[in-house]
Amino acid sequence: MKSTQLMRRMATFMKHLMPIELQAIMNGTLGYLAVPALVVCATMAMFNLWVGDTTNAIILAVSALMFALVHGIFAFLEQYYNHLMAFTVLRDMRNLLFKHVQALAPARLAEHGRGKLVSALTEDIELLEIFYAHTLSPLAIAVVTSVVQVIAAAIIHPLLGVCALIAYVLLGIVEPLIIAHPTSRWAMAEREAQGSVYSQLLESLDAQRSLTFASSDRAAAQTIDTNNEKLLHSRAKRYALAGYNKMILDILSLICVAGFGAVTVYLYGTNFVEAPFALIAFAAFASSLVPIQAIARLGTGLQPTMAAARRVFDLLDTAPAVQDIADDKGAQIDSFTSEKVDSISFSYDDASESVLSNVSVSVQPGDMRVIQGENGSGKSTLINLMMRFYDVDSGEISVNDVNIREVATSSLRHTQALVSQQTHIFSSSLADNLRVAQPQASDEQLRSVIEAVQLDELVGSWADGMNHVLVRNGVELSDGQRQRIAVARAFLSDAPLIFLDEPTANMDALLEAQLMRTLAAQQADRAYVIISHRPAPAAFANHVYDMAHGELTARL
Repeated sequence: MKSTQLMRRMATFMKHLMPIELQAIMNGTLGYLAVPALVVCATMAMFNLWVGDTTNAIILAVSALMFALVHGIFAFLEQYYNHLMAFTVLRDMRNLLFKHVQALAPARLAEHGRGKLVSALTEDIELLEIFYAHTLSPLAIAVVTSVVQVIAAAIIHPLLGVCALIAYVLLGIVEPLIIAHPTSRWAMAEREAQGSVYSQLLESLDAQRSLTFASSDRAAAQTIDTNNEKLLHSRAKRYALAGYNKMILDILSLICVAGFGAVTVYLYGTNFVEAPFALIAFAAFASSLVPIQAIARLGTGLQPTMAAARRVFDLLDTAPAVQDIADDKGAQIDSFTSEKVDSISFSYDDASESVLSNVSVSVQPGDMRVIQGENGSGKSTLINLMMRFYDVDSGEISVNDVNIREVATSSLRHTQALVSQQTHIFSSSLADNLRVAQPQASDEQLRSVIEAVQLDELVGSWADGMNHVLVRNGVELSDGQRQRIAVARAFLSDAPLIFLDEPTANMDALLEAQLMRTLAAQQADRAYVIISHRPAPAAFANHVYDMAHGELTARL
């Protein structure tokens, strides 16, 4: 996406805030126009004092002080309205991006590293503040003040107006455009490297125990060092270009002031301009470069923001694997009666072969259907399709005899629950972690599911019981305990259809049998689809299937 297109798209987020932006532009323009007025008054005060006109000198000096006060007031108001608008937009964009990330889950999130997602939601969004608070109104202010200055200089003498125009175009347009392209490349590299560092850090912290046991912690540290070197290199390049830009800008500004001064002296020496007007023109021009220099610095200063915006919009432009069905446009599941998979086939976007081929299965309340097979045979993919994380390529999946693509997404989510192989534990109490599935659950309901999944002994060992706070993704819990928390969440959700992906993989035989008996005890009101390599779940099932090479065959 070109920079101009990117800026236009960014500007669309502030349309409803244009009254605030206009106030910022108005106050900023008046504030910056007060600066040349201040300098002119101060210069003319000294000139009048030199020629002996004390009265006018005092009046002009007081006027200069008044313009200084006016500049301060308007500068404050400009910054206030700029940042009010900017932080409102950032709030809206952060909310929008987070909702979009939620819509991408779980199918499309695997394409984005966690570090890059965190970077986009935090640092990348925060960098957009430079565009909204320090680009739009300064750009408008620079244009307005430059036009006023060119007209004022041209009134004194047309040649002065031409000189001012050339200087403003050189400093405010030509120089920033020349420096912007190389800076853009390194700014984008910096943002990408930042995301990679975050991803690697998060993965290493999550897997620290495994890395230590495998003696791989040094290798992980080396990888982080390598990514940090890339980040340092790209950042150093960008700051070097920013330094060059400042040096060139300062030199060009001095050349422009000197050139304008030389033309002014020439016009005065040839009697085209009188001394007071020559002083006014030079003082006004020399003090008018501040807003232009602010715009010129954007040639390097704005590039990290543009790189961040590209990453944000790339994420926003990532389409969900499936489109959610709104409540008012989809069928509601009032009472679950069945989910049927009828001759479906499916392949991932980047796969040349089908993951599933002509698969059929159905599940009703009272069923416990167990699917067994080698890793990569398509078992988890089948569950993902039955939960509509993806849409099938051919065939049909229906819930209560309604095509799953026509069922309201929220209704489908309330009907189904998933116990996956990976259970996330939030940094909160056990009670809060369970209430993720049912926010209004009572303490009695929590105690009931804790007992059902045989966590009561563990909870009883904690001084504060269910209010015991779990930290760092439940680092103190064993894998089996984490799985039981996931099962407890599924029970608490009251979903009539529960999918369980290797629910007993990290349990001993006794605990596994107890959990399977608990599932069987609630089987009359619920349906279970279980993926497992172990024999115990199959012993409790009333239907057992084998999955091999994307094909499902009934064993029992």
